[in-house]
Order: sequence, then C-alpha cells, then structure tokens
Amino acid sequence: MEKKIVTQNEVDIYYYKNPNISSFAISLFVKYGVLYENANENGLAHLFEHSVFRNMNFILDGKLYDILDSFGLYFNAVTYTDYIEFKITGASKHFNKAAELISMVLSPIILSAKEFDTEKKRIKAEILEDSAPSISDIADSTIFEGTPLSRPICGKPYQINRYCITNLRKAVPDIITSENIFFYIGGNFPKNSENYLSNIVSKYHLKQGNIRNNIAVVPEKFGNRNCTITLKNSPQTSVSLTFDIKNPGFSKEEIFILDDIIFSGAGSPMYRELSENTGMVYSFDSTSVCYDNISILGISYDVRADKLLSSI
Repeated sequence: MEKKIVTQNEVDIYYYKNPNISSFAISLFVKYGVLYENANENGLAHLFEHSVFRNMNFILDGKLYDILDSFGLYFNAVTYTDYIEFKITGASKHFNKAAELISMVLSPIILSAKEFDTEKKRIKAEILEDSAPSISDIADSTIFEGTPLSRPICGKPYQINRYCITNLRKAVPDIITSENIFFYIGGNFPKNSENYLSNIVSKYHLKQGNIRNNIAVVPEKFGNRNCTITLKNSPQTSVSLTFDIKNPGFSKEEIFILDDIIFSGAGSPMYRELSENTGMVYSFDSTSVCYDNISILGISYDVRADKLLSSI
C-alpha cells in the first residue's frame, strides 16, 4: 500500500514500491498554476518551472545536464492549470543522486539577470511555436470564459516581458510553501530511500502559507449551457465536445471511472462508434478535468467536413 512520511520542515513524501521493474521515479508536485494566478501574474507558474532548471544549472556551474547524462537520469517538468510537476527517473542504483537533484528545485533563485532574460526569450519562442490555438485551447477559453482558467498556461509575450529576476525571487517563497508541495516516489527504489529524500528536503528553509485548495471559479454559464455551440474558422474540421459536471454529487473517483468507461480504450463505446464501426475518425483525445467543485468531461478529434454532423 502507499505510505507517507513527513519531513522536519513539514513536507509530505508519499512512496509506493514496485520491485518488478528496474527503474524509479521521483515527482515533486507544486500546487500552483493559472488557477491561482491573478491577471497580472499570468504565466508566472510556467516561467518559474523554466527558471528552476536554469537556476539549478547555475548553482552547479553549468554542469546539470552533464551530471544527468553521466548517471543516466531523465529530468523534466510540466506546468498544468493547478500544479507543476517536476519528475526525475532512472536506474535504482542512482536514486540518491536523483533525490539530491530534484530537491534543488527548492533552492532560492540565485540566477543572474542575464541568464533569466535568456530563459524569457526561450519561453517567448515556445509561445510563438504554439501560437495557433488547438481545438482544446479554444474549448477551454469558451468553457471557462471570464475565469482564470480561460487564460493560457504560458502567458503571453508582453506579460513575460514584464517580469524581471527580482520579481521572480520575491514570488518563489510564496509559490513553494510547505503546505503546497509534496513528493511522490514510485517504482523500484532502494530500501530507506524515502528517509534519504526526507533528510535532504529537511535542510531547506520553507515558508508556511495558506493551503491552495483545488477550487475553480465557476463560469457564469457552467451547468446551464443550453447546448451551446461555438464556431471558429479553421483549415481543418475539428470538434471538441464537453460536458459540465457539478461537484459534489459525484466524487473524483466516479468521474474518472466514467471517463474510462465511455472514452478509454478500444472497447469503449465512443471508440467503437467513432472509429471501429464507422471509420469516421482514427483516434481522439479524451478530457477529464477535475477540481473540487466542478469537473469537465469531453473529447476532441479531427474529422472530414462531410462527416462532421454524422460524427456528432
């Protein structure tokens, strides 16, 4: 069963061992994202995620990626609407080095202004690459209209330009607070690995702050859409079909199970009808977004224009 220990600086570490595989994974979850950003902070979570790697590399005299390569470790991060996940994976014998590295996410930002400006350029380049909104992006802006969740995770170039290294240094202690982070260890890791990680994490001074509850601002039209249809001109025919679900009334577990039953796998009724039986689409992406008070279920897919109405 999953187990938990708490570090001396009150950070939760969850762990679940699977001896049947050869690798491990350590994830650090930071409860921060557009859900918690105000309009002037849009893109801050994603900017922080990027800057952490450059900051670690700066602390390690530019050798972060050489160290990762020499130990065969893979280190990555993703920013979502309500949390950031930093994840490092590798062979079991290199767990200690991985624990030391991922704990450095908690380090103060000592990055130079020049290095920070370079990272800002990279983020603006990333935004440019994704400048054409996907059907899911368009759906999100419609579903969550008038709320923080309608804003892009990466922010916009003019917002990124407003940040300086001083802004980031001031923001980080409030982003990484002991109540709003936790570690998860999975896979095949050595005995007492959780204690090794705990000892390292305990050395960091973390500010205490208010717990960020997973509560979304409810859009004005939520649960009362009256079968709203939104259209956008595009060179291809794409569809996003979503359903509003109000919580409580349904637990997150029930919603995830419902998503699995309807949308997941070749045996699901949605796959059979859209792909296997009719051949209208090859595949689709399912959406399952759960906050403590509201949830969204849905799918997105591309289809031939003459099959649009049939697919719906």
